Amino acid sequence: MAKKHAKALKLTGKTCRLGKISNNLERHGDEHVTAFTIPITDVMLTKTELIALMRDASVHESWYAPATKTQAAEPRPWWNGERFKISETFEADAAALVLLGDREIEFESTGDPKDDDYRPAAVISKITLTPHAGGLTELCASLYVRPGIGKTNLTLQTAQHSEAKLTITGARVAERDKAQPQLPLDEGGPAPSTEAKADDGATAAATH
Repeated sequence: MAKKHAKALKLTGKTCRLGKISNNLERHGDEHVTAFTIPITDVMLTKTELIALMRDASVHESWYAPATKTQAAEPRPWWNGERFKISETFEADAAALVLLGDREIEFESTGDPKDDDYRPAAVISKITLTPHAGGLTELCASLYVRPGIGKTNLTLQTAQHSEAKLTITGARVAERDKAQPQLPLDEGGPAPSTEAKADDGATAAATH
C-alpha cells in the first residue's frame, strides 16, 4: 500500500483560466451570502510545485520519464491521457485573483479556523492533475469564493472565460475531509462513476 502524505496547496500568481461562474445565494445563520463557484483550468505546476502539493519528493520521478539531452521529460506511458484526482477539499486563509487589466480582487477568511463560525477565504475542490510533455502538470479545480453583492461581484462576472492570475495562501485540508474519510465500496461507500473508473487506473499506477 502506498504511503499517504498530508497534501498542502499554495499557489502564487499562477496563470489560469476562469470558466463559467455558478452563482448561489446561501444562508449562513441569519445572514444570506452570495457565493460563486468558478471552474479553474490551465494551472501549470512545475516539478517543485507538484512535489509541494503532494508532499512527496518522488512524485515527479514517479509520474515522468526523466529528460535526456535530446528529449524533455515525458509522462510515463501508463498515464495514457488519464488524470489524477485529489479527493481532498482545501480551505484557504487568503486568496486573490488578478484579472485582465490588472484588476485585483482579494478574499479573506473570517473567524477562527478552530471554531464553527470560521469561513475560509476560498475553498478549492474537485482537483485533477494531468501530466504534460515537458514535465509540467496541469491542475484544474473548482474555486468557491464569497464576493458579496457589490463591485467585486460584478467584476468577477465580467471575467468569466478569461485569463487570470491566482494566489492561494494557507490552504489546508478541510476538517470535514479529515473527520469523514471515504468508505471503501464494501463498507457503504458510493459506487464509482464511469469517469472515476478511468481515472482510478492512473491513480493506482501513480502510487507505485
